[in-house]
Amino acid sequence: MARAEKVRVLGVVLAGLILTLAGPCDAQAKPAESKAEKRAKRAAKKADRANGRKPGAKGVKTPLHLAAAAGNEQLAASLLAGGADVNAKDGDGTTPLDAAVFGQHAGVAKLLLARGAEVGMYSAIGLGQRGRVEALLKADAGLIRARTPSGPPLHAASRFGKGEIVAVLLKRGADAGAKDSNGQTALHLAATWGRPDAAKRLIAAGADANCSAGPGGTPLHCAARTGREDMVKLLLAVKSVNVNAAASNGQTPLYLAAYYGQVGICKLLVAAGANVNTPGESGRGPLHLAAQSGRRELADLLIRNKANVNAADSTGATALHKAVAFWQPRIAKLLLESGAEVNAKNKAGQTPMDLAVKAGAKRLAELLRDYGGQKG
Repeated sequence: MARAEKVRVLGVVLAGLILTLAGPCDAQAKPAESKAEKRAKRAAKKADRANGRKPGAKGVKTPLHLAAAAGNEQLAASLLAGGADVNAKDGDGTTPLDAAVFGQHAGVAKLLLARGAEVGMYSAIGLGQRGRVEALLKADAGLIRARTPSGPPLHAASRFGKGEIVAVLLKRGADAGAKDSNGQTALHLAATWGRPDAAKRLIAAGADANCSAGPGGTPLHCAARTGREDMVKLLLAVKSVNVNAAASNGQTPLYLAAYYGQVGICKLLVAAGANVNTPGESGRGPLHLAAQSGRRELADLLIRNKANVNAADSTGATALHKAVAFWQPRIAKLLLESGAEVNAKNKAGQTPMDLAVKAGAKRLAELLRDYGGQKG
């Protein structure tokens, strides 16, 4: 028990003893009762202050929670020395150890364990304690659906890449298709964090590789967004996977890979049949993204796979407009060599030359002029 908590308990016990020894008549004596109550209240307030709570408050995050979440081992040690409750729970039932495990702060987790932190379901999963997980489930089968900082236990095991624990949870009846509060399945988390072992077990258990989480898309979107090439390969090997699946915002895995500059993943997706012309946000296609970011290798990949060099976004801008607006002469030259319309106009009536002159981009203006570029 933490020192401040001991003080609190001792204060309460002391108050009870004084009232008991005083007898029925003396117990009514206000001065004696007042002193006992004050002692107990002072002890309780001291414990609350040590844990960063208002007197009597419950379920709030303590400073120790925050130190653990931030991975601040020195601060956590100081708080514990000051009497902080190592097993305090916030409104979601999360302990400081859970916070440390969520942030993958091994040093703080080790410190908390050394100070007597109890290992609950979430921490047991994150720490890879399969035996502890099995023991907890044996004691309370309902924990299979418990809420954790990463969603249901199966989501947590997938996030941390604990394949053996994923297997345990599935055997105990965990639903491979269950969704968390964000609409994501455990497979989404395995894809996001690059956990192929967990993903294989989930897919074998029937997890849907095409399940969409609204704007977050499918697991393939998650892997493309976070640059997990191994996961992209694994998901593309699933026969039913839709390489051109669109999230609720219209973005495809290829669009996201292009947006985040994941050229290797773009190659995998294109080789698997991804449509290089499907537009995403604001009508921009992958080629627009490659043009404005100056990624020549990506632009060349898309053009070689029949990307429309004259496709316009919602503002009427072509990839050439983007290349000029973002001062990308190498991309502009590639586009012009590939048949880009040098005098295409956006919805404001501007040609690429208009943009170059307005920006004072002399090198780009000269390049455009060589290909017949004119102001609108």
